[in-house]
Amino acid sequence: MSKQLRVGVVGLGIWGRNHAALYSNYPRSELSVVCDKDEERAQALAKKYGCAWTTEVLEAAKQCDAIAVATPDFAHTESALAAIDAGKHVLIEKPLATSTEEALQVWKAADAAGIVGMVDFHLRWSPDYLLISDAIRRGDLGALYMAYIRVSNAMEVAQHWLPWAHRSGPEWFLLPHILDLMVWLLEETPRSVFARGATNIVGGARQGCLDALQASFQFERVIVTVETSWAVPSSVPWVVDADFALYGSKGRVHFKPNDRNLNIAAERYYWPVPGEDPDRYGRLSHWFYDSMRYWVDCCLGLVSPTSTIADGVRNTVLVEAVLQSITERREVVIAFPKLESRAVSSAAAG
Repeated sequence: MSKQLRVGVVGLGIWGRNHAALYSNYPRSELSVVCDKDEERAQALAKKYGCAWTTEVLEAAKQCDAIAVATPDFAHTESALAAIDAGKHVLIEKPLATSTEEALQVWKAADAAGIVGMVDFHLRWSPDYLLISDAIRRGDLGALYMAYIRVSNAMEVAQHWLPWAHRSGPEWFLLPHILDLMVWLLEETPRSVFARGATNIVGGARQGCLDALQASFQFERVIVTVETSWAVPSSVPWVVDADFALYGSKGRVHFKPNDRNLNIAAERYYWPVPGEDPDRYGRLSHWFYDSMRYWVDCCLGLVSPTSTIADGVRNTVLVEAVLQSITERREVVIAFPKLESRAVSSAAAG
């Protein structure tokens, strides 16, 4: 492999365009090909970045070393398996899959192929959450006992941004971020969950998905309440509505990502966020690009993978436990599958 990783991007919607922007900008990577079922979309982005384009994953795999999968939530498995079967490293947007069965298929394929696989749980790269993680590890908060996490979206996301919203929902589009953050910070998995959902806000019941949910997770010593919705009124000045609180015997953390000093009042009132075009100094400065850079470095052997496909499997199990609790109106004990790597098994046999 050359010093630059040749990367292909499959799925060129909102987040796929961010992937393409990063790999064309990062010195250690080269955007070699973009892929989307929409031929015009693929051609337009290829023209912007001067790379190849295709509508087929297997064709894209012939022109790259690694593939970032940014298709709609329900379509991750097919594209990921095609890339892995072609021997390519993969970075898969969250959720890894929309069922535990499919998540395990991806994990088994990636483990057997020996490729570098990660899931893009990019909240782990947020400078603020990294500081919170450091405080927990130092013991600044003492014995943890309670937490609250909310990540929601303005209604316009479901109504106007995602043509496939009826095949997802906040349970798959947003909740995976929250659950990964929860497990990553506490460094353990929960034992059980009790959840409730709402479907009468923006038409979730008609679409076959939820509009909002709340869930209470029981860890060994910590109770964590999480909530997510994509029914926040679009009149709010931000797209993501978030809040975080964590309590311990010695201290408390409270973080409101929406409390920013920069705001612009023009035809509308809004908080600007860096987008897919570099700033005047040629940088893609937002921290959500850091997970993509890290994956490139993993593929080049410079760092060890984190936010792994195994993490993605456990994350999918948690989402399904929440949905089971909502459907059955009861607390659900969470059972995680045993994920024994083929490499570990081979070493033990040897």
